[in-house]
Parts: sequence; structure tokens; C-alpha cells
Amino acid sequence: SQNFYREVVKPYLTENFPEVLSQTAVGVFGTGSDTVGLDDVLSRDHHWGPRVNLIVSDRTFDAIGPKLISGLKEGLPNEYDGFPIGFPKLTRGGISVESIGGYFRDFAKMEEPPKSDLDWLRKDGHRPRRGRSARRHG
Repeated sequence: SQNFYREVVKPYLTENFPEVLSQTAVGVFGTGSDTVGLDDVLSRDHHWGPRVNLIVSDRTFDAIGPKLISGLKEGLPNEYDGFPIGFPKLTRGGISVESIGGYFRDFAKMEEPPKSDLDWLRKDGHRPRRGRSARRHG
């Protein structure tokens, strides 16, 4: 996923959406073991292959989210390193583009992201779930 981002996704964004790149959280976010780098060629289960999640501000998503998604679908190859590139709607495999608000509503079940580490602990009934992690690609 890191190589896929560096070699394919980042150059595409740099050329076609430079204003978005500096304001985008990029990584592999989700619930799978691949989010913490534990998958390898011997553990090709779900989410195997190139995977990049892009999270943008709500304002950016509202302004250009559909254009960004369609641009990625049309501008990126269908496969990388022999693995298909997917654009899932409801899962976080392949390439996804989400707003920060949407991500926190869907993934963390919060209406807005916490402002500090302490806010995580203050969220009654909304603590980070076990097995959820993120690995940063940059």
C-alpha cells in the first residue's frame, strides 16, 4: 500500500488535485490486521492488495468529493503489482475517499472527531473499539 500510494496515487493527486493533497489524511484506516502491518504474502485474507484511504474535510468533500472519486476511478490503473484496484462504496478496501465527518460517523460512531486525547475518554459509550487502528503512509 505504501508503494502504491507513493508510485501511483500521490503523483496522480499532485498533478490533478494539488490543492487537495496538502489537506488530505492518507493512510490505511480500518479494522483489519493490515492496518498495523501484520498482513503478508502468507495471510492474504480480506483487504489484501493495494489499499489507500483518503480523508478530506467535510467542506472539501462537499465541494469536490464526487469529482475526486470519479477522477481517481478514471485516472488510476485497474491493477497494481498484479492486484486489482477497487473503489468500494461500503468497505475500506482498495481506494476510498471520505469526509472527516463521514468517517467519524461511520467508523467511530461519533458526530464529530474528538478534539484531544482526553476527549476520547470523555465520550460516554463512544470509546475506540478494540482492533481498530490506522497506519500512516506518507
